[in-house]
Amino acid sequence: MKHLTCLKAKFHYLGGDMTKEELVKKVAEKSGIAENEALTIINAFTDQIKDQLSKGEKVSIAGFGAFELYQRKAKTFVNP
Repeated sequence: MKHLTCLKAKFHYLGGDMTKEELVKKVAEKSGIAENEALTIINAFTDQIKDQLSKGEKVSIAGFGAFELYQRKAKTFVNP
């Protein structure tokens, strides 16, 4: 089973964690667009990354980061 661990609702950056809602607000504020437009752009961005990953391709964005799917070993847990 392949896991996509890089696209979560919480984003990590040097100043700490940022939720998707906070990211939308920041993008809207910095670009001078409405929050619903910023949300559409961010969703299109993440959807495109997911689409490429689902095809087995790696996505690298210079100055931003790289995304790729990988196989994780199964973990055994004990229910106390």
